[in-house]
Amino acid sequence: MVDLYAALEVATGKVTHEVSESHTAEDFLSFMRKVVRAYPKRELRVILDNSSAHGTPEIRRWLDENPLVNSIHPTSASWLNQVEGFFGSSASSRFS
Repeated sequence: MVDLYAALEVATGKVTHEVSESHTAEDFLSFMRKVVRAYPKRELRVILDNSSAHGTPEIRRWLDENPLVNSIHPTSASWLNQVEGFFGSSASSRFS
């Protein structure tokens, strides 16, 4: 089993992504640091699912220390369909 992380730049469709063999707070934090480096000094909206890795004290502290990163907890899963499409079979060649 693998975990998939993706950040979608809505204006261009560019996706910053990462595949991990685990889903820990450290994995998520590593990805978030990658996204912040890709978009320095930009306000970012991060959609978080209900994973327990997103609510650890370490993650909450990092979010507090990075005020340009705003977390959103959606009430529907339509956003997830877009991310799953990226990681679907049509995108599998991107990871080869």
